[in-house]
Amino acid sequence: RTDFDNLIVPENIATGNDSDENAGEVRSQGLELSVEWDAGNANKLSFSNPWFLSATYTDSEFKSAATSTDSESIFFGATSGNEVPYIPKYQATLGTGIVYGKVGAFISSTYRKSSWTTGANNTDPTNSRIGKIDSSLVTDLSAFYQHDENLKFTFNVQNLLEEEYMASRHPHGARPGAPRIVLVGLEYSF
Repeated sequence: RTDFDNLIVPENIATGNDSDENAGEVRSQGLELSVEWDAGNANKLSFSNPWFLSATYTDSEFKSAATSTDSESIFFGATSGNEVPYIPKYQATLGTGIVYGKVGAFISSTYRKSSWTTGANNTDPTNSRIGKIDSSLVTDLSAFYQHDENLKFTFNVQNLLEEEYMASRHPHGARPGAPRIVLVGLEYSF
């Protein structure tokens, strides 16, 4: 739980601010849960099969009107009871994998609930900076091969299913989330 009487926001071109501003009284509170379990080890199998879940619930709201008079600010128009921009109420990641000897592979999906992009919590069809970021579900895949104690080969695919989603509406309008990205790597420790 955080409780600000005066949330002072430093200037930041990414949020449209060109000077420090007072976003007013803001409260943010929530719960986080993280659970891990290895089905392979629990069942005495010859391989590891870890599962994990992490989930977050966040209730963030303005407890007073924001004092910003800059219409370009993400806090402009905020009133008591409005949600704080860019803080989704729910986020969760679920994943699993298999590790057998020197080889392993993992898959995980992350869900993020929609969130407002301005303190006014409204939409404006004439301004692409004002509105919501829709909910998204992004799946990632990774694998590795441990050649020896020093050398490890890695393979990662971010956004495996090529989910199209909006990551931000600032500083100058809608910004897409990352496309599918494939990474091949080599780790050497000495």
